[in-house]
Amino acid sequence: MPRAILIAALMLVTGAAAAQPGAPTDVAALSRRLAERPGDVDLLLQRAQAYRRLGRPERALADLRAAAREAPARREVLLERGLTHAALGQTALAEGDLGRFLEAGPPTAEALEARGKVREAGRRWGPARADYEAALKLRPTPDLHLARGRVDEAAGDLEAAARDYEEGLRALNGAVTLRLALIRVEAARGRHDRAIALIGEALAASPIKADWLLRRAEVHAAAGREDAAARDRFAALRDIEDHLERRPNDLGRLTRARALLAMDRADEAIADLEAITRSSPRLAEASVLLDAARKKNPARRNPP
Repeated sequence: MPRAILIAALMLVTGAAAAQPGAPTDVAALSRRLAERPGDVDLLLQRAQAYRRLGRPERALADLRAAAREAPARREVLLERGLTHAALGQTALAEGDLGRFLEAGPPTAEALEARGKVREAGRRWGPARADYEAALKLRPTPDLHLARGRVDEAAGDLEAAARDYEEGLRALNGAVTLRLALIRVEAARGRHDRAIALIGEALAASPIKADWLLRRAEVHAAAGREDAAARDRFAALRDIEDHLERRPNDLGRLTRARALLAMDRADEAIADLEAITRSSPRLAEASVLLDAARKKNPARRNPP
């Protein structure tokens, strides 16, 4: 993936905001208010944020230039401008603005996370980790724990990544995203029994068990325990079919398709996936799985 696109993708999930909580984000409404109060820096910042989130960063920069003329000492202009430069893939400008924002006053988790993402996109694992670590001290969230672990994985330190995810899992009361990340890393480290134990904890608390059973089957298979893997795949299929009898829906059908594919029942899985892509075309995972299933089954490559 090109570097600029990667940076923009990372920044899409940044929650940094210069506007006050509850501020309107509708561009038209903000424009009407600015017509009545031209030069209002708060409104300019809010509209710049709205433009950035709508994917119109050039418009955002125009508002930020106006805000900087009105109030050159406002730190929030630097933060929002840094986020906007990042959305444009302009890494040096983004990092410069975010760094000046952080130097000009107390650090914020938003600015640290944003700079961490710019540095991560540039494959600067150490500086990115330092930013995520500092942001976590201010605002512990699953995304920040995941980001810190992600850069440790990218740097090849799976042991540190496991510690990151483990810490987040304890601190945030079992967040599912962190559990999944820890399971993946433990399996990659060959610690299959630990991964199985983590899945077992989730299974005990989950009313629908099929997804966790399929994940456990993958770990069993990676550990060479094919009989245990086969039992889990069968149990997953039975569990999701019981659920679909009570409450049919496309997410459940997607899980059934994954179970069928894991059991080498590709024709049945493809039939499910074709139906899902027709009824829920925005369910991206169904399209990805369908393409993969058709490649393995050339006879069904072209739908009827």
